[in-house]
Amino acid sequence: MHTTQLIARQGERTMATMRDKLSTMTSLDLTSVWNTTETAMSQEGNRTQEEINHLLEVMNRAMFTRLLPLVAFLVVLIVVGVFGNLLVFLVYLKQFKASATRVFVLAMAVCDFLTNVFALPWLIQDLRYTYTSQKHFCIVKGFLGTFPVIMSFLILVLVALDRRHRICQPMKLQLSSRKAACLMIFPLILTSAIVLPFSILYGVRPMETSVSGVTGTTCEYPNTDFGKKVKGALGMVLGTFFVVGFALLIICYAQISHRIYQQNKTVLLQRTHKC
Repeated sequence: MHTTQLIARQGERTMATMRDKLSTMTSLDLTSVWNTTETAMSQEGNRTQEEINHLLEVMNRAMFTRLLPLVAFLVVLIVVGVFGNLLVFLVYLKQFKASATRVFVLAMAVCDFLTNVFALPWLIQDLRYTYTSQKHFCIVKGFLGTFPVIMSFLILVLVALDRRHRICQPMKLQLSSRKAACLMIFPLILTSAIVLPFSILYGVRPMETSVSGVTGTTCEYPNTDFGKKVKGALGMVLGTFFVVGFALLIICYAQISHRIYQQNKTVLLQRTHKC
């Protein structure tokens, strides 16, 4: 389930890379479309805003056409993810008894389901309007592109901690399903505290195109000292967050592996003595 969020984030990075690589190719393909208009405009002087908007829309369509294979992949991912996570949710809800593990799996299924319903379609929308991003669109994009990833990662950490406690300390009081459900408030609050402030500051900035005199807009932090500081702060927060999370995962599963090894070793010694 966590793979969907990772692919969503990877899709955003791939789109940005392809946008840079294809800008020159796109301008060549569009030459025949606006060559006549370009000549007339150069004779008349500066372009009007309506003419610039028309050129940006032509560039949007050309870029979206080139990215259709990626769009088709995202559509398949959405369809499979929606039905797959819905199936997981219903099976665990109906067939499994109440437990902390059941709560965590249901929470991950919901988180991934929302990613397929909201985040990935929003990414396709971004592909469609590559050169004409809007402020409100960028805020939603920043939130949807980050919130499910962090939320799912926190749930994975909680699952690891719960498994470690059950395997390494089986005689102690274990986490109940009710406590696990209450515990889900913690990752929800922490994720919101990390994502919301940075999403609100996420906006549009000018983006140069291959056409002289035509400037589009793209989702990014402002190209100012404050914007660079915000972007750097976000990188530090996310970097620290994932380093600490991965460290907890490694420690938990290392202890689990050591405990299983000790148990297997004990069983083998008992069998040897019996023989």
